[in-house]
Amino acid sequence: MYRLAVFDVDGTLVSREKRVLLDSTLEALSKLKERGIRIAIASGRPPFAMEKSLLEKIDFDYFVCSNGTYVMDGDRQELYRAEIAKETVEELRKDFTANDDALLFQFEDKSYIYHGFKRISSMIDRCLGRLDLLEDERETQDRHERSLPYEAVSVIAKERLEAYKKKYADFVFVEFMEDHYDIFFKHCNKATGVQALCEKLHIPMEEVICFGDALNDIEMLEQCGCGVAMGDAHEQAKNVADYITSSSEEDGIYRACIHFHLI
Repeated sequence: MYRLAVFDVDGTLVSREKRVLLDSTLEALSKLKERGIRIAIASGRPPFAMEKSLLEKIDFDYFVCSNGTYVMDGDRQELYRAEIAKETVEELRKDFTANDDALLFQFEDKSYIYHGFKRISSMIDRCLGRLDLLEDERETQDRHERSLPYEAVSVIAKERLEAYKKKYADFVFVEFMEDHYDIFFKHCNKATGVQALCEKLHIPMEEVICFGDALNDIEMLEQCGCGVAMGDAHEQAKNVADYITSSSEEDGIYRACIHFHLI
């Protein structure tokens, strides 16, 4: 019996381009909760940038955020964070400022831009259409004195990327747009975030069913008790999944829940 169901957002709960959230998906999630199965989002987004259209319609129990580096419950209480040490934050700040590469740190409340405000804010505006998530930290650069970040976002000149990777060998630099990178610990991914949540809930990973479609869902699909790939998922995601359902626009979540007798 599965006690926790975990869902990616883009391409899973909602379609990639049209951002469609099907009534069948809402029905499936509602029925899961009625049966006592807790539901969670696993997203690359930080905790304060979750899809509003989802939160208005679905009462999620937990959130695995920023590629597994931050986990919180439905009341926004922190359960886990992969803290970047103060010394590392200050070294990153020094290097990026000296090289004039843009740098933002993700904290529990907002994104704080330490350098390159215009470059990062224009990217956030294009991607999310929201600038209220940002704080200009260029003058003081000391937000990490109050609490430690769990992820960074950067704009890096191509000629300096390899040097950063070599110096900060404990981190991955994941490109999400040309010259734009998420920076977080190599050991972190959605699966480690789900594992941290399971430890808090005293639930074995074998009792988790997860749904995803993208490359950053692969570890989660592999390590949860059951991994369900959407019908239009990346081939590598399909290859590691236990079951392949139809796409997010073709009642994929609802059909999978029926298949596994969850609803």
